[in-house]
Amino acid sequence: IGDRAFNGCSSLTSIVIPDSVTSIGYQAFEGCSGLTSIVIPDSVTSIGNYAFSGCSGLTSIVIPDSVTSIGDRAFNGCSSLTSIVIPDGVTSIGLGAFSGCSGLTEIIFKGAVPNGLNSGSLNSSVQILFPQEFGAIWMQFVATNSNNNVVGLNIDYEESNFLDVEIISAKMRENNPT
Repeated sequence: IGDRAFNGCSSLTSIVIPDSVTSIGYQAFEGCSGLTSIVIPDSVTSIGNYAFSGCSGLTSIVIPDSVTSIGDRAFNGCSSLTSIVIPDGVTSIGLGAFSGCSGLTEIIFKGAVPNGLNSGSLNSSVQILFPQEFGAIWMQFVATNSNNNVVGLNIDYEESNFLDVEIISAKMRENNPT
């Protein structure tokens, strides 16, 4: 889907993306505040910068296993989004991918820490679930990520083979101090 293809179409409530689509471009659905849910087909490998930014009505989105990258501020301002599942194929998450997602309380990662996950990608008081086998990697990430100054952290191993990490409070900043 091309850059700005549906940008500002606030009356758009639903869309079916055909299997022939391989990428969702820059600002493709930005400002589509009436869009409530979207299913991305398995053919898509990348979600562009600001692709769904400002889609404040978006309550659910299914990201397929084929997606490898999520662009900068891709879901910025999706305030109605409460939970999102990141497939294990995602290797890169852009700056501020989930910034302004005030309703986001849970992010489920199916694999290791994607490159680029940073302060702007996480909301404070968000619950993060990820496979136990990546626990050591996640603990290192939480402890050493210079963009997140974590103040409180709850860690709980669950029977589901997922490690549950809840960031209770975090001080966020966009850039590292120089």
